[in-house]
Amino acid sequence: MTFHDPEDARRWRRRLKRQREYQRKYRERLIAERTPERSDIATACLEACMTISRGQFSELQQLAKAIVDRLVSRGFDRAQSIERIQQVAAKLQDRARREAED
Repeated sequence: MTFHDPEDARRWRRRLKRQREYQRKYRERLIAERTPERSDIATACLEACMTISRGQFSELQQLAKAIVDRLVSRGFDRAQSIERIQQVAAKLQDRARREAED
């Protein structure tokens, strides 16, 4: 980014510094209050849906396809999305196995 006025550049850097500080404090506050972020809620929803559908393979496939389609419509790569969902599913299966062993 180029600035013609050095004062503009200083204001811009100060603004970025304030934004970084605000974001750092915001994250610390969320952690201290144990408040979930949007991604935490989305992960929990996906895990719950996959756990509920575990015994119904066709429904689980439909769920995975719907998720991939939504991710692709948001601009994500289809193959990478499928791979990531498979990783989440494998993690859930490992967790279920460990819980069954205990």
